[in-house]
Amino acid sequence: MLARDRPRTLVLFAMEKMLAKTSRNSSESLKFAKNRIVRTRYRK
Repeated sequence: MLARDRPRTLVLFAMEKMLAKTSRNSSESLKFAKNRIVRTRYRK
């Protein structure tokens, strides 16, 4: 893992925790959030 990716990974973990708390269907929303983050990360 590159050092510059660590903050984004921490944000991802925080989002996962948030979604897991709020959403009953957590696994699917996690996949959705991860896909969105990956798309925005590699779009640049």
